[in-house]
Amino acid sequence: MNHCDSIIVEQIAEAASEFQRRSTGHAPKAITVVLSEDTLVITLYEALTPAEKSLAMSSDGAAQMQEFHRQLFSTSSDALCREVSRITGRLVRESALEVEPTTGSIVHAFTSGTVVQIFLLDGRSQPFETDSVPTAGQETLMHAARPDTDDVRPLTRDSLIMLLNEDLAREYQAVISYVVYSQVLKGPQYMNIAAELERHAAEELAHALLIAGQIDYLGGMPLTVAKPVRTSPNAEDMLRFDLESENETIGHYRQRVRQCEALGEYAVAEHIRDILVQEQDHQIALANALGVAIPDVTGNEQLKSAAGVMS
Repeated sequence: MNHCDSIIVEQIAEAASEFQRRSTGHAPKAITVVLSEDTLVITLYEALTPAEKSLAMSSDGAAQMQEFHRQLFSTSSDALCREVSRITGRLVRESALEVEPTTGSIVHAFTSGTVVQIFLLDGRSQPFETDSVPTAGQETLMHAARPDTDDVRPLTRDSLIMLLNEDLAREYQAVISYVVYSQVLKGPQYMNIAAELERHAAEELAHALLIAGQIDYLGGMPLTVAKPVRTSPNAEDMLRFDLESENETIGHYRQRVRQCEALGEYAVAEHIRDILVQEQDHQIALANALGVAIPDVTGNEQLKSAAGVMS
């Protein structure tokens, strides 16, 4: 591999990792990129979240997980396709995704969390233009791709349950982080925000109970795995971690409101709106404590809404 190819591969790996993180809130542990004359294969290792791995411990859950990731890629891969085109200088002709097991057991099919992304490139090299790249990723490996169609499968009730379980995992994460941070922040300058974080912990627990109730209402089983909690001996770092988490949560909940309404689940959407009000209050309090402007998460939300269906 020459130096130019090495740079391209590195840029593609970074783009794929960022796409996965923005789409699911979870970055893969490792990535391999294989670029041939007309095919690009990206393999993301340990790409599933703890909540997804827990759900996939049954055959039904494994099937739901495969369909969820196919739908997610189908409806939100446009941004990644554009980035691949920009990096390689070639149009993405077709794209597909498959979540593949590494063992013969369905129960343990997703323990390694390997996701493979395949891009078929146009053989001709041409300049990249933002408005000229066609939509790709409308089909998965199990179906022949038809890039000239607009066949986007809608969000389903099962997919909504999985998304709400991801939200629940973030609420668990928030409860733990606020409990810990509120007790370890030291110094008179942090007394007020430490007391505020204690209130946040109680509110996040109420959110978790509410989300778990909505999952049960939809016919799902609330999961019990929290997303990882970051810690630091530096108080400012901890507050920044919380602010970043709140920004992510707000983006997901804004999307979730639209998804619930698209499915006709208006009561669930109203519950999430109530949660959003408090999450935005948390965001404001943390930004003020850090002395920074209140972050605008609209850009991230729009990226996750690439096709307006899954996030």
